[in-house]
Amino acid sequence: MEEPHAHGMYRILEQPWLYRLQRLILAPGADQTLFRRFNALLTRLPENPRILDVGCGPSSRLWPLGVHPIGLDYSLNYAWAYAAKGEPAVVGSSDALPFPKGVFDAVWSVGVFHHMPDELVHHAVREMWRVCRPGGLVVIFDAVLPEPAWRRPLAYMQRRLDRGRFMRREAHLRALLAVGQELEIERLTYTYNGLEALLAYGTARGMDIEDADKRW
Repeated sequence: MEEPHAHGMYRILEQPWLYRLQRLILAPGADQTLFRRFNALLTRLPENPRILDVGCGPSSRLWPLGVHPIGLDYSLNYAWAYAAKGEPAVVGSSDALPFPKGVFDAVWSVGVFHHMPDELVHHAVREMWRVCRPGGLVVIFDAVLPEPAWRRPLAYMQRRLDRGRFMRREAHLRALLAVGQELEIERLTYTYNGLEALLAYGTARGMDIEDADKRW
């Protein structure tokens, strides 16, 4: 069980400026690595794509690439900060995206799932597939625990102290992502201090939610 004071600390980190600061300090080099990997994936999309950033936070990781997705976040503070930049933002939950089927050319989620329990991740993944048009791109990036822990003890400790309460091992996260449609999945070290994550991406085939549920 988490200590009561931990929840207070996590609420403090919901302040957008503190969110950005802790990201710079705790994940040095992440922006450069993700810039390269995300830019390569964006080349698969048509010109002026309609993109949804699920769990966008106060700013999108896609902005430095010249892309301006619709941002969705459960936090009102983050959505306000996102909209204050002149960008479209929606307050909502990733497990029930407030959009009709197949309206986006791409749906992204960056660093969100380790804040969510398994069942919520399951619903979020199927919702991402639902709102992505056939032939569109779904991209998921999320942290995993270093394996084995002794090889990168500082990175392992940092992961265990992460405010996300559902930091997973690779096999666990891979199983959660296997909902309905196929994803290519890569494990990568993306920061100078050895933090690791899975980058998963795939082309939507227009499968209904009910079909995805049958495979769960």
